Amino acid sequence: MNVFTQRRTAGSLIIAATAVLFLRCGGSSDTSSDSPTTPTTPVTTPNLVLILTDDQDLATMAHMPIVRDRMAARGLSFNNAFVTDSLCCPSRATILTGQYAHNHGVQSNEPPQGGFDVFRDLGHERNSLGLWLNRGGYTTALIGKYLNRYPGTSPANYIPPGWTDWYSFFSNVGSDAYYNYSMNESGTVVRYGTRPEDYITDVLATKTLQFLDRAEANDAKPFFLHITPNAPHRPSEPAPRHASLLPNVQMPRTPNWNEADLSDKPAWLRNVFQPLSRSDENVVDYLFQQRSLSLLAVDELVGRVLDKLEALGEMSNTYVIFTSDNGFLQGSHRFVRGKDAPYEESIRVPLIVRGPNIRAGSTSDSFVLNNDFAPTLLELAGVAIPDSVDGRSIVPLLNGRTPTDWRTDFLIEHWRPASQSEEDEGNGAIPDYFGLRNDRYAYIEYSTGERELYDLRSDPYQLQSLHGSASSSTLGPLQQRLNALKTCKGAAACK
Repeated sequence: MNVFTQRRTAGSLIIAATAVLFLRCGGSSDTSSDSPTTPTTPVTTPNLVLILTDDQDLATMAHMPIVRDRMAARGLSFNNAFVTDSLCCPSRATILTGQYAHNHGVQSNEPPQGGFDVFRDLGHERNSLGLWLNRGGYTTALIGKYLNRYPGTSPANYIPPGWTDWYSFFSNVGSDAYYNYSMNESGTVVRYGTRPEDYITDVLATKTLQFLDRAEANDAKPFFLHITPNAPHRPSEPAPRHASLLPNVQMPRTPNWNEADLSDKPAWLRNVFQPLSRSDENVVDYLFQQRSLSLLAVDELVGRVLDKLEALGEMSNTYVIFTSDNGFLQGSHRFVRGKDAPYEESIRVPLIVRGPNIRAGSTSDSFVLNNDFAPTLLELAGVAIPDSVDGRSIVPLLNGRTPTDWRTDFLIEHWRPASQSEEDEGNGAIPDYFGLRNDRYAYIEYSTGERELYDLRSDPYQLQSLHGSASSSTLGPLQQRLNALKTCKGAAACK
């Protein structure tokens, strides 16, 4: 299936941006089990780099030329990469544990349902990716954002177990500033101000290059480097050198832009979201421009990391993953901005992997989840995957093979933050929901009893819910599968 067929059949407005990305790269779609791979020397203990942006939708990828040219054109891009809970802290907890949010229990960005303190208090820091890889012989580094509201009630110089190098900025008030922030630098708290050189993405890039130099000095030991810039998260502030670029950028006007008829949508959306005014549209365009501008420094960071790996002779022995913790809604379905709704723009994320045995410029249509990052990195490292993990290693996909039993659907889930009451649902707060996404349908069940059902082959922009007219032969299997997944535990049950 080529990328253009994928656009017509698997339902996402954002695939259009992905198609443009591959066209510019000269990429091809290849998911066959016998597809050739780039010959390399066998890798036994590769270095691992996971770059995780914050709230990045696929439309912004058009403005990241380095990622396009040096990651996508030389690696594998996934057309169907998703997060299973499209909110920052639950998604990051999933990445670190390999578990669905209904299993790891971090269901919001702040207490009592989520945030750093909940992740720590539930014991996940002693059963998650950093510690697993460190025990497997890896030097481990986190540089950037950890979990929302870190360091919480812990001391300001607190470093979670398993991380040998730690450069994490504080997110304990729920905001992610680009200037005027504090960072725990391996046990020493350093305050940054408003100078151009204090721009946070550039500081993270410098810390990253310094770590790579130190890692090279101990070349016999592999490293895991988790780089987590806060761009393009609000306030989406660009570096000064980029502020005047992209003057005419607008959010793409897709068919669900400022959706005209919300009568098929649940009450939290239908009764609250008014048609976007011209002023609202201007806000959306400005936000998209600022988000895209803030990612230019991330794009440069990626280039600097690749340059350093090549200069150190480590590129051929390193897997580099680029992705985001969730997508983002702007303009579609009348959203000015948002991310925890069960729509394609929110749950879809960029995912590109470059490394040994990966065919340059290739793509995959297989469903890949943020649940899969932990088991993938563990398999690449030769470390045993714990039974607690719900995700599945994508190493076969990286090598050009699609297992015959690869997943054909997955769960999406969301919990309304405790700070929002049931009455808030009448003000646009999204109630709890579970949903099922497969290659044809998106089916959502809300705690209010409301439903949504979209045939993504005929309605990729989710304009008309079929929940009121669908036959029992269509709804029955979807409901049955959703009921099985929303309590699943472990890779076998959750695949």
